[in-house]
Amino acid sequence: HSIVLKQLGIEVVGTDISEDMLKHARENSKREGLDIEFMNVAMEDLTSSIKRDFDLIFCLGNSLPHILTKTALKRTFTGFRDLLSSGGRVVLQLLNYEKILKKKNRIISIKRQNKSEFIRFLDFQEDSVIFNVLEISWNEDKPHHHLMSTRMVPYELKALKPCLKKAG
Repeated sequence: HSIVLKQLGIEVVGTDISEDMLKHARENSKREGLDIEFMNVAMEDLTSSIKRDFDLIFCLGNSLPHILTKTALKRTFTGFRDLLSSGGRVVLQLLNYEKILKKKNRIISIKRQNKSEFIRFLDFQEDSVIFNVLEISWNEDKPHHHLMSTRMVPYELKALKPCLKKAG
């Protein structure tokens, strides 16, 4: 997203808590010949690292569910507000957790890539979901597996609205 916005002539600062994701972003922007500032910072700590205003803040890619506490969510939204210029806006992208929690479909997708299969699935907890990616690789007819799991909070709109309103 940062690359496309920069190509449109928009000044961009990209942030992520994952240094690996930032490494890929830097490589991709360099390959495109773009000079984009990328910062390794958690969403709830943006104002400690960024000292300027923005007309628009994007929170994309289902990032918000990685904020695991109400305190951190409040700090995130307050930080967004503090970083906005007068009349600025925030765009939040979020999966439809109302639907996900109602249907409780565990399997998200199964994909094959070369000699590996990737099974994306959810484990439903009382106050969270565990997002899992199971990779099964085949080497000489023997399967090997690797499971990556991440706890997330399935925020629903009805819970976010009061928090957003409080943050201004």
